[in-house]
Amino acid sequence: MGYGIDVGDIDCSQISKNYYEIAEKQGKIIVFRDANAPWLSGPEKHLRGKFNTPFKDFSEFYYPQSVKGGETRETRESYHALYTDGRYFYDGGLHNDGIPIGDYMKLIKFMNEITPAYRVYNPETGELMKGKIYGK
Repeated sequence: MGYGIDVGDIDCSQISKNYYEIAEKQGKIIVFRDANAPWLSGPEKHLRGKFNTPFKDFSEFYYPQSVKGGETRETRESYHALYTDGRYFYDGGLHNDGIPIGDYMKLIKFMNEITPAYRVYNPETGELMKGKIYGK
C-alpha cells in the first residue's frame, strides 16, 4: 500500500508525520540514531514536527535515499524518522511503497555495521519513548 506523498525537499520528520496523519494517526513514527548517540529525555515541546534541532551532535546514522534518476545513495545524518504501520516502513525519501520492517532493519544494520538505536516518537506530546516497532 503506497501513500503517494510527494516529498520534494521536505525533512524526514515532516514526511513521517504526513504519513502518520494520512493513516489517521494509526501506526507509529520511529526515529533512528547511531547506537551510541545520546537521546533526549522527557517531553520536548520543540520536537513537535521536527527533530533536527536537538540532535545537532556529531553522531552519524546511515540510511538509504533515492536521488534523481532512480538511483539509491547512502545518506548520513544524526537521525532518520520513518512512519510504520507495524508491518512496513514508509520512507518517502526512498520510495512510496512500504518496505517490510525486517528488510529495512537488515539494510540499516548493514549500512551502520551495528543495529542502530531507535525511539517511538509521539507527535501529539513531543515525546521520544522506548517501544516496539512491530505491531500497532
